[in-house]
Amino acid sequence: MHAFLSKKSAAISLLACLSGLACEPSAPPYEARASARVTLGYIHHHKEPLAATGEWTARAPDGSEAILDVFALVISDIELHACAPHSAQSSFLLDALIPPAFAHVPNSATRLGTPFVEDLLAQPGKARITGEIAPPPGTYCALWAIIAPADEDVMNMTALETQELEGKSALIRGRWRAHPQAPWESFEHAFTTRRAIRVPLSALSLKDGSTAFLLLDKSVALPGSITPAALAEEQAAAQLLEGVLRQLVLFQAGTKKPH
Repeated sequence: MHAFLSKKSAAISLLACLSGLACEPSAPPYEARASARVTLGYIHHHKEPLAATGEWTARAPDGSEAILDVFALVISDIELHACAPHSAQSSFLLDALIPPAFAHVPNSATRLGTPFVEDLLAQPGKARITGEIAPPPGTYCALWAIIAPADEDVMNMTALETQELEGKSALIRGRWRAHPQAPWESFEHAFTTRRAIRVPLSALSLKDGSTAFLLLDKSVALPGSITPAALAEEQAAAQLLEGVLRQLVLFQAGTKKPH
């Protein structure tokens, strides 16, 4: 009987509320969590000029030259790390940050787990945004960038077909010739590199409601140890890729404090 009366009372209260009569505001289902907002993206630049057609050319004194028309890099995850002992902050990375299967890493307050492809031959110096995270207030000292093969759901804003990138973490394609009168010869190199790269940043202090804009910056340049003609070989192309990864730095456009 008591249960019946309780249900009847609840129904009457609900009808009164819907009718605009005495309706007490209910407590929020959860308490708002203090957080900042960090926009993440990428940018790059070239040491050699980029042609209007989007091709990148490297020439040597002996007359040999190579032209790249594809240089794509897949970044599968970006994570912001607080200023804390490396071992404690890297548990996610050490646990299976780069799994054998191609899969998205779940997003979190400090992690953007949406894989994306960067066209390293796109217009240099232009920032592109990949997403936002909402880290809790604190001081942050590093980003981790994860290089891993793409899956079919990779965010692809390049001119390449997504199918061309599946299972690859980098793709280099172009042509070379030994001298100006020689015929062009095509080459293509696909890589399945898996790498976790720590990108340090000056201590970034975030308060509740503050915002920051962080870009992964990289330089595209032919290492001095290899010639343009050597890019036809996978080993030299791997050196070119490695040079880009070694120079992965943070371009910090600025931090805005809350009003």
